[in-house]
Amino acid sequence: MINIEIQKMYFKYNSRSIFSNLSLKFDSKGITSICGRNGVGKTTLLRLIAGFIQPSKGIIKKPENLTIGYIFQNPIFLNRTVKENLLHAILSINQSLNKNIVIKNIDDTLEKYSLKHTRDLSINKLSGGQQQMIAIIRSLMINPDVLLCDEPTSNLDASNKKIIEELLLEKSCHKKVILVTQDNEQAIKISKKIYTLENDKISKIF
Repeated sequence: MINIEIQKMYFKYNSRSIFSNLSLKFDSKGITSICGRNGVGKTTLLRLIAGFIQPSKGIIKKPENLTIGYIFQNPIFLNRTVKENLLHAILSINQSLNKNIVIKNIDDTLEKYSLKHTRDLSINKLSGGQQQMIAIIRSLMINPDVLLCDEPTSNLDASNKKIIEELLLEKSCHKKVILVTQDNEQAIKISKKIYTLENDKISKIF
C-alpha cells in the first residue's frame, strides 16, 4: 500500500514562512485536490512531496523506491520529437524494456488520444495544449505509483480537459493522484478529498 505522510513540516522561502507545522496524510489511492489562490504554496507542496526541494524542518514519509510522476504546469521537454521524448522518459525509468514494444505502446497511446500525427514532429512545433497532453501522457506511461499534477488542464480546451479528468479518475482507482488546481468545480467533480491552503495552513473541505 502506498502512503505519503507529512509530519510537522516547516518550509521557508526567502525568510517567508510557506508552511508551519504542517501535518497531512494521503490515502493510498483516489484524487486529493489542493486548492487555494496563487502564491500560497500549492506548487511548493508538490515539489516537497516529489523531493525536488527539502523541508526546513519535519519529515515527509514515503515508501522506498516510490515512482513519482510529475505533470508540470509548464511542461519541460527535450529538443526532440514527440516519440523520442516519450521513449526517453519510459526507458529512463526501466532500461530493461524492449524498445520495439515501447514504441508500439507509444503509437497506440498517441492514437488513442488523437495525437498519432504528432509522433515524428519536434515537440517545439506543437501547440501549448498539445504539449500539455504529451506531458500528461509521458507521466502516465512511466506507470508511477503516485501522480503529482500541477494545474494539468489549465492550457487545455474543454474537450481535452474532459479527457484528462476522465483519465485521472481512471488512474486514481489504483494509484494516488495529488492535484493542484484553482478550478474549484473541477476539484469537486473528481476529488475524493479536497484541501485548501491559506496563510501557511491547510484545511480540509471534504
